[in-house]
Amino acid sequence: MGACAVALGAIALGLTWLPHPARAGERGLALHRFRIAAGQPGCGVSVDPGGGPRYCADQPRFRRLATQLGFTAAWPLQTPARGIGYGGFDAGATISLTALDARADYWKLATQDAGSGAAAGNPSPPAALVWLRAEARKGLPYGLELAGALSRRWGSGLWLVGAALKCTPFEGFHSGLGQLPDLALLVWTQALVGSPVIGASVHGLDAVISKPLAIWNVASLSPYVSLGPLWIRTPETLVDLTPDTDAWASCVPLPAQFPGAPPNCIADGSDHSNLQRFAGFTAARWRTAIGIHARYRMLTGSGAVQWDLRQPSADADVPPGVSRQWSAGLALGLRY
Repeated sequence: MGACAVALGAIALGLTWLPHPARAGERGLALHRFRIAAGQPGCGVSVDPGGGPRYCADQPRFRRLATQLGFTAAWPLQTPARGIGYGGFDAGATISLTALDARADYWKLATQDAGSGAAAGNPSPPAALVWLRAEARKGLPYGLELAGALSRRWGSGLWLVGAALKCTPFEGFHSGLGQLPDLALLVWTQALVGSPVIGASVHGLDAVISKPLAIWNVASLSPYVSLGPLWIRTPETLVDLTPDTDAWASCVPLPAQFPGAPPNCIADGSDHSNLQRFAGFTAARWRTAIGIHARYRMLTGSGAVQWDLRQPSADADVPPGVSRQWSAGLALGLRY
């Protein structure tokens, strides 16, 4: 039990502060639509009578979208509390679906649609994201289990890279504590990569309880439940709010007097101010899950559903208007 606590604490502390910046690849998000015109509520920038339009970054919309996207990146709970044992190895694949609030204006604005104008966005954004996932788990001494996973979003260039450590403090007891349901603590992290406009890392800690039911000594069914918090960390994001305007060409700059000097524009240079930053933040959410895991000789399979326990806006860093989410997954694997 002491080894479990030390290992989980060290991994959690290290992963919580692990930075995951945005990376290139995803073309489906248009964060430049998250903008407020100068002079409007929420934008303190003054209107320039002699220049082009000026905008501020719409921070609340960005936070709503990042919070929902982050929940889709949470580690899927597809295994019961009981570990695979020292020397055991398990490899498998998972398909999971996570619901989105397709009625929300931030999803309509942020998703590209060829038939819509820049301001209109997408009238029919996706109602869910589907992830395809490969995962491997290795049993370790002292009731520990290490896992690694790689996921890809169906139909896009978004990827998830994740790792987890599970501790089963009472594994190996055959009497006394061994008569109780299995208990495990799972600490995990996942990084969202593949997007040039948004990045995120999601970290969590889950308590899992399960009880295996033997079937003719060749198979077993293990219903399980879990509960735990997760933290969605979104780094600061730099976005051009007017991507259709060439700020350099409209500026017509003079040669710089020294390296690193700001441009000295002959014409209108106001569009340079439309390169805005969306502030980074951390959102905390609580989720629970129920599932059932089956094993027949070497073959394993599971199904699980997980959902928000409370409104996301219960966290002070998440603005109102973010709906609760749920996800469901199916997994198949082989155990050695």
